[in-house]
Amino acid sequence: MSWSKASEHIIEKVKRGINIDPDSKFRLVLAGPDYACHNYNYDGERGYKVRIGENASIEIPMSMLKVMYQEALTNNGIYNNGIFKRHFELQKNHHPCHVHVVGNFFLYSGVAKQINKRNYRILGLESS
Repeated sequence: MSWSKASEHIIEKVKRGINIDPDSKFRLVLAGPDYACHNYNYDGERGYKVRIGENASIEIPMSMLKVMYQEALTNNGIYNNGIFKRHFELQKNHHPCHVHVVGNFFLYSGVAKQINKRNYRILGLESS
């Protein structure tokens, strides 16, 4: 599956008010997909704001999802902590849950399935 198609799935499925992780009460999408992200020099790029705690949230710009998706494709279709850290080490160090939240975006939108707690397999690789 191309990034173009994957991003369509994400935008279609992940909306404000959705809990992207049923195992956590703190994975509520507060805004998006047209939320203007500003943390980490995102410069108003469109994306999402997701609750990660009682009073904490993180921003997930579309460029982050794209980089992680494309990087997973080069890693035999596997998205995980190691891939995230290569590109977004600062974000991971500030809030390690970034890794899981991105995985939840892929899982909830149907572009990946969870292999275990730490790894997600991108689906539809035969048509990419």
